Amino acid sequence: MPNYQPEVTEAVELAEESLIGAILLESTRGTDEAIRKVAAIVEPWDFRGCLKIDKPERWIWRARIYHAMTLCERPPHIINVAHKMIELNIFHNMDAALMQHCIAGTPCSLDYMDYARTVKDYSVKRRVKYYADKGDINKLQSITNTKFTGGVDGL
Repeated sequence: MPNYQPEVTEAVELAEESLIGAILLESTRGTDEAIRKVAAIVEPWDFRGCLKIDKPERWIWRARIYHAMTLCERPPHIINVAHKMIELNIFHNMDAALMQHCIAGTPCSLDYMDYARTVKDYSVKRRVKYYADKGDINKLQSITNTKFTGGVDGL
């Protein structure tokens, strides 16, 4: 079975957890600015191990938490996110503790856009590898916004 996870798992998890932690920390200032800006570039299915076609309750915990953050009517701090997850029926027993873990491990909450770009970059790399292995040039073009002409094996 092909491996479509080309990056180091620990680096991806650190980036995703730092992103969640930074958004949670920034929301304690009473604003949803961080999640609004991040949601403009990161989707829940950009998280490793998460497929767009799956239902949110099946997503990895980082994607479920992030998804709930994007749907919060108020700033997405732990309580608001937990309430939203319960409302969406996607809250699991350890989710509140995992959110606290993200907060504790986040190096700097001001770097949320850097974390977001890193999460998105890893996601794009996974998709590029997947479609390259399948030989789907059209999908590669749409992901990379690059026109392939000529070259080896028609690339």
